[in-house]
Amino acid sequence: MRALIVSPLFPCPLLSGGHTRVSNLLREMGRRHELNLVSLITPEQLEFAGTLEGLQAPPELAVARRNYELREKVREAASPEQWRRTVRRYTDRLRGVPREVMRHYFPEMAGKLKQTLRRGTYEVVQLEYTAMGWYLPVVRRLAPRARVVLEEIDISYIAMQRLLDSGNGLPVNGLVREVTRMERYERDLWKRCGAVVTMSEIDRRHIGRFVPLDKVWTVPNGVDVEHFVFQPRPTQTQSILFLGYFEHLPNVAGLRYFFRDIWPEVRRRCPSSRLEVVGKSAPEDIRAMHGRDGISVHGFVPDVRPLMQTCRLMVVPILSGGGTRLKVLEAFAAGLPVVSTTIGCEGIEIEDGVNVCLADTSAKFADAVTRLFDDHVRAQAMAERARRLVAQKYSWRAIAREWEKVWTDDRRN
Repeated sequence: MRALIVSPLFPCPLLSGGHTRVSNLLREMGRRHELNLVSLITPEQLEFAGTLEGLQAPPELAVARRNYELREKVREAASPEQWRRTVRRYTDRLRGVPREVMRHYFPEMAGKLKQTLRRGTYEVVQLEYTAMGWYLPVVRRLAPRARVVLEEIDISYIAMQRLLDSGNGLPVNGLVREVTRMERYERDLWKRCGAVVTMSEIDRRHIGRFVPLDKVWTVPNGVDVEHFVFQPRPTQTQSILFLGYFEHLPNVAGLRYFFRDIWPEVRRRCPSSRLEVVGKSAPEDIRAMHGRDGISVHGFVPDVRPLMQTCRLMVVPILSGGGTRLKVLEAFAAGLPVVSTTIGCEGIEIEDGVNVCLADTSAKFADAVTRLFDDHVRAQAMAERARRLVAQKYSWRAIAREWEKVWTDDRRN
């Protein structure tokens, strides 16, 4: 089968859970099918363009952000391509297209997609993320027989509403209107695609209220259980890991909440405790916490496994967003006990107190952290049960079998 993946992010290096999912989709499905990729890419990622596994041909890439000097920016602003993009963005805005969708419109990306579809016939075209729905008319026009699959990493308007409700110092100007626009746009997009893939049964049931449930599939996130090897936790330290890609705003909101409402109580009870913060693009107020109150802010770390081995547990204090979080599955695989909000573990078949500790108030969260510090035997047993869970249900090889069902179902385009 020939399949084309259309993505708003280039999956190398692995900066976030979204990057990891796309990378493993290509690797695993490339074992069985002929895959090609059309993707946006940042200038910083261009050096990694030749490192992808699973593709039959070099990917078609459109540069999404340019960090030129002022002279180059002025020259680009006057280019026909940039004028087309500006005109289209204003037109889309008048039509009520959400900002997040417009932000991912690039004439060069549309051109690359058109060239790719004209060069060959595809049985499946998979759009990664809601924002790639802008390119659906191009796919329908040039590949009318292809099965179009939309992969919803989360339901965008629900994630936006949760972000609005959580606050935590994030800008909310205009967000109420954007939630309404995204809800209208997203529901219409579900109807126009042949299949919709969600990360969790919760999201699948929600989408099934608006389209036939048999066109909505759950293909959960996974983890490389060979890459993340189970390691017993050290007992001589009280280090905590927070892992998050900070261009994803729920991670910013969650860490601010942890700093403000949870960490002071953890430090009061456990003065030697330390917090290791890992993630690209942390805002200034988070970077400013480096070296204060036992906090280290590392930025992007190419391989987080060595740091995982030095920590006693991972915290996931997420209050908004949706989908499922790969960092939880990676922690499970590596033997790192997890304390999380319910939203932080949404979509994963966990049991509170069995393979994870759930805490939805700051007091309960701090209590769960300190209890795991005090009870190493309990923490170790919880980690072992979590590892068995991901090995049985969340390996990428197992996830690929679920993707296979979506791609080969021929009931509708």
